[in-house]
Amino acid sequence: MRSLIVTIFLLLLVKAVSSQVLHIPYGPAISNDGVVNSTEWMGADTVLIQQSSIYTTSVLYKHDGQNLYIAFERNLQSPFMYFPEVNIDANHDGTNTFQNDDWWFHVSATDCEYQGSYGVYHNCQAARPNWTANPNFSSSGPLVNKVEVSIPFQTIGVQSTDTVGILFFLNNFQSFKYHDPTANHLDPSSWTTAVLDPLPTSIIEKKITDLKIFPNPSEGSFHLQLEDARLNSPYTIRDFSGKQIESGTISKWGKVDLGKYPSGIYFIEVEIGNRALRKKLIKS
Repeated sequence: MRSLIVTIFLLLLVKAVSSQVLHIPYGPAISNDGVVNSTEWMGADTVLIQQSSIYTTSVLYKHDGQNLYIAFERNLQSPFMYFPEVNIDANHDGTNTFQNDDWWFHVSATDCEYQGSYGVYHNCQAARPNWTANPNFSSSGPLVNKVEVSIPFQTIGVQSTDTVGILFFLNNFQSFKYHDPTANHLDPSSWTTAVLDPLPTSIIEKKITDLKIFPNPSEGSFHLQLEDARLNSPYTIRDFSGKQIESGTISKWGKVDLGKYPSGIYFIEVEIGNRALRKKLIKS
């Protein structure tokens, strides 16, 4: 009986995690050069793709109102030769087979995309005219373990206020690794719901509400920037289950250290006046 209860709990936990909604934060445009600069990607959110018990790939994502920006970081061409891929259900209709509003994007030696079906490679080019990915993989030269992707909303028929289905994953033509382990690249109904966060109504509002964290992911040490410079703002850090593990105060610049905790996803909540900001911390 006890083992049955534990099994049911784990199944419910997996279902709860997989049903989470991704909020794609607003942020400035990137210079798509294949260099994942922590300043350039400041404010982006992150998920992890677990390749094995040892190797993970971080996926950073944000938008600027006109483009979706995605960065795959760590463990691509080495050690298992995984290629980054993104699926997008533009209308978020959640069908269980590819429809005309469903898109597939792939980066390897060339860049490929197709509307309405997965894995159609006939239009692959080193540089596609309607989206950008850098760098491409090569059999010579430095190994590629960081890739930046820019997908214009116009390409996929999305507005900056839309909700879409999305799947970040890796493919080495032998196996697939997903950011949501319960997903399937051929089944749009299994992809994660993603909400495009609204553009700031003014620079003042953005300064009052913005909390920046870098680097994120980190091996344990996270630097915090609170843009409105209010001193001694209380913060709380919780693990994925919601349990409080740390608390304190930060000023305009601060730092938190999760070095003694296991790798995984944590959340920091910062109180500013009558507002509470919540951001994800990923310890790699």
